Amino acid sequence: SYGLVGNANIDLVFENGEVDDVAAYVQTGYSNGSTTATSLKLVIDLADFSNGSKGEYPLYHDRVIAHEMVHAIMALNMDITLLPAWFNEGAAEFIHGADERVNTDMWQLDSQANFNAFFNTAVGSPSTSAGYSVSYIAVKLLDKEIRTAGGNGIKDVFNQLKTGQSLNQVLFNVSSALGLQSKW
Repeated sequence: SYGLVGNANIDLVFENGEVDDVAAYVQTGYSNGSTTATSLKLVIDLADFSNGSKGEYPLYHDRVIAHEMVHAIMALNMDITLLPAWFNEGAAEFIHGADERVNTDMWQLDSQANFNAFFNTAVGSPSTSAGYSVSYIAVKLLDKEIRTAGGNGIKDVFNQLKTGQSLNQVLFNVSSALGLQSKW
């Protein structure tokens, strides 16, 4: 979907209630000055994955794992430590779609000011579900704008991020190539 390829061993670590506030996360390792991950570890908190359950709406278990796998594959292809939270987390939500999450968080996004408050341009992760929803909306709209202009959506952004360019430079290049400067 994104034009990214990942071929690496991922160490699986199962915890039981020791992971703070998350069901799973990817830990990346770097060596020899590499800007892409050279080792990956997927940590899963079994306390959040009960037997016989598929998870709780809208954070079903398969979505949590798919989200984290997007982070892993991104880390193998680009320097994710430089990506703003809205893009990093929005892309991870975009792979499986987060419309259900957005519907749940809509009451918090009832104004432009509230939407802006959850839009995280810093490196890291949002601290609330609404932050993930806003990130997803931003990436979904970015994908739609690029496709409407004749591009390949978010895949165009990822293809350039793989070359080591910053997200700002990539967005400038994509918008220039598709004549979107006046819209962005």
